[in-house]
Amino acid sequence: MKPIIRWAGSKRQLLPQLKELVPHSYERYIEPFFGSGCLYFDLLPKIAVVSDINTQLIAVYQAVAKSPRDVACYLESIPHSQEAYYQLRSLDPTTLDECAKAARFIFLMKSCFNGVYRTNKAGSFNTPFSGNVYKLPVESELLEMARAFETCSIQNCDFSISLNGANNGDFVYLDPPYPSAKFRGEYGYKQFTKADMSRLLFDVTRASTRGVKVMLSFCESDWLDGQLNHWNTSVVSVRRTVSATLMNRKTVNELVLTNYQSSVSRI
Repeated sequence: MKPIIRWAGSKRQLLPQLKELVPHSYERYIEPFFGSGCLYFDLLPKIAVVSDINTQLIAVYQAVAKSPRDVACYLESIPHSQEAYYQLRSLDPTTLDECAKAARFIFLMKSCFNGVYRTNKAGSFNTPFSGNVYKLPVESELLEMARAFETCSIQNCDFSISLNGANNGDFVYLDPPYPSAKFRGEYGYKQFTKADMSRLLFDVTRASTRGVKVMLSFCESDWLDGQLNHWNTSVVSVRRTVSATLMNRKTVNELVLTNYQSSVSRI
């Protein structure tokens, strides 16, 4: 099943490598930085908890789970144009019903520059139009997604709530936002900082001691130097796509760390 939302930092390119590292058995699947949910929609676990701090993003999945046909109806009514993009972007989402709000968000993320969710200090979405409207999900795809959510709890919360709720035998996949020398408002203004990264590491360590199976994907960075060095580490290459020019879209290394043994050898 393909994700219905374009999302900067999506691990869709790495799905084959990530799936090799997923444990063979686990109780619940838990993903606290859900984003586009590409791994979840590929695995379709029997029991899951997915969450994200982005209220608008989670509201989309909750609306699709509850009323997929209504969301599809709204999507079908939106013209595929730059004018429609900026008209919808200017709307206050709190004035819309849940399904209209979900359709607006899906359309904006399918049409904005590189699938980047960015806000200003006031919390208003301000990513420019990409010049193209990517294929929007149709009713049959939204119905399929609603079925995939039947045994899934969809939560709007901080990562620590989901992570600290994980128990022995659960599997947690973590794909936190990358660090940046300049804060630009991705994921919501000031919603993931260096302090949050330190807090994440603390919660991950506690979860590991409880017997939770954890997989963490992250870019090579100073933050991970000397941290979790007793975990199994795989290095995979990924091409960055969030850049204004093709020349700056470089291939870089991505680290995938697990606190359990897998079929992939340590690198």
